[in-house]
Amino acid sequence: MISRTMLSIASLQVLFCLFLCTHQLKLTSDTLQRGSSSPVTLKCEAENHEATDVGIFWFRHKKGAVSPQSIVYYSSTRKATYKDQTESGRFKPSISASLFTLVIERFDQTDQGTYYCLINKNSVLHISPGLKLFYPEVTTPKTTTTKAPARTTGPAGDSCNCTPGKETTEALGLSCDLYVWAPLAGLCGFFLICFLITFVMLCCRTRRRRCRCKPRPMDEKNGKMNIPNRHI
Repeated sequence: MISRTMLSIASLQVLFCLFLCTHQLKLTSDTLQRGSSSPVTLKCEAENHEATDVGIFWFRHKKGAVSPQSIVYYSSTRKATYKDQTESGRFKPSISASLFTLVIERFDQTDQGTYYCLINKNSVLHISPGLKLFYPEVTTPKTTTTKAPARTTGPAGDSCNCTPGKETTEALGLSCDLYVWAPLAGLCGFFLICFLITFVMLCCRTRRRRCRCKPRPMDEKNGKMNIPNRHI
């Protein structure tokens, strides 16, 4: 009963010790891996190597908690006193020379937090810096969402404002296709007229020419052609 009362008192004093007590303890631990069933070992070592005749307090400050909570007090006579007796099977303290250890069996989500070790040496409290034991955050790849292409309108100044694959009309009720086929029809008519003009001009030039030869005189007596003497 007395040891449990000491745990409660020490849990209140640890808040003040975070700023006022001397830091002569070094706290380390194994690498914490998510999903691993291996036990996690915390090691609290005194710097002056003269702390074998004292007991040690182990605390844990859970995320979101107001103050640290005591886990176990391990006396110099190798007697463990737990605040919650149900945790005695998972938290196993020990002392070897100037090294204090706490083995956490089956570390799970509820055991995450900031851990401290504290000793009382010559009426002076010594507390270690806080050691955070949290699972590494799982980074999920970001999913990129492809946005549908924005609906584009016609170019500036285009009163038709046509969109691909869809027929739109103006206020006058004219189809968009009229703006396309009307120029094409006019262009075809222009080429047809040019073709007809060219055809007519070529026909006029290829007409049968008149014979410019002078008619030969005919003999009035016998009706025969009068051949000039120069051809004889």
